[in-house]
Amino acid sequence: MGDISRAKVGIRILGDDLIPDEVTSLLQCQPIETRTKGDVCGSKEHPRIATTGSWHLHIDEDDASILEEKVNKILNQLTDDLSIWEQITDRFAADIFCGLFLEEFNEGFSLSPEIMEKLSDRNLKIDFDIYLP
Repeated sequence: MGDISRAKVGIRILGDDLIPDEVTSLLQCQPIETRTKGDVCGSKEHPRIATTGSWHLHIDEDDASILEEKVNKILNQLTDDLSIWEQITDRFAADIFCGLFLEEFNEGFSLSPEIMEKLSDRNLKIDFDIYLP
């Protein structure tokens, strides 16, 4: 089994009362994108109102790292303080999102016990969306 051809990995934190600057301060990292509930977002042609607050950080799919390395790169940018993670996951929905893009038959991946422990310690679930060519 070969590794997944391409993967986009990120962390999503969502909540109606999420204040992006507060999450940024807690996690000690600048996000890629944020919204506060009620913000106008989308394009000028198709504006929409954010239905919840959000804080996003991701690794681009063009990064050649394998999936687990990308998850580690995300987590390594954020605080290791588990009490802060407890505050965040008690107040907000938080997960690691993985968009997996297959180009060949029989591509796959595995996650080590170490990365699963890191996710568990932070009370983060991991979601996979798998795209075929």
